[in-house]
Amino acid sequence: MFPSGLATVHLAANHLHEWAIMGCPVKREKPWTRQDMEEAIKWGPHRSALSTEAIAHFVEEAADKVSRGQAQLVKGADIKDDLPTELKISLIAAIPHYSWKFRSILDLTFPLRLTDGAIRNSVNATTEKTAPAAAIDQIGCVLKRFIHAFAEIENEDANFFMAKFNVDNGFLRLDCKNRE
Repeated sequence: MFPSGLATVHLAANHLHEWAIMGCPVKREKPWTRQDMEEAIKWGPHRSALSTEAIAHFVEEAADKVSRGQAQLVKGADIKDDLPTELKISLIAAIPHYSWKFRSILDLTFPLRLTDGAIRNSVNATTEKTAPAAAIDQIGCVLKRFIHAFAEIENEDANFFMAKFNVDNGFLRLDCKNRE
């Protein structure tokens, strides 16, 4: 997503441009150990994900994503002796949804408490916030930006087409290198 038009003067324009070229920066803790992963797996998913219906939903969703090339299923047994260094285990939840039976989400707020008393911070806790704090205030200016963009068009007979696209699942479609 390269900023254009009024977005080029947005408080986060430089970040958006950099992220479009280099990807979003991630702050991380030390890589998880095999023990960390085994304890996360032993803890298991969110209780909402344990019903027969939820499990069927996950199986169907995974198969659909694999068929579209949006995911690759990897068996734990196939990687247990050579774990990817950035692998983390997050709790999955099955949230009832209005337009399909469930919505799958990962609980990125969950810190893993290890049996030795150590804690692996949640993904959210280790996310580096780099955008200017005031950038979120710009969200309220979207309608003004639309009106400004329409006003800048010199052709009085121009037709406008507006659409709203639901991109809330966009993160599911990121291309990753092998073993990322």
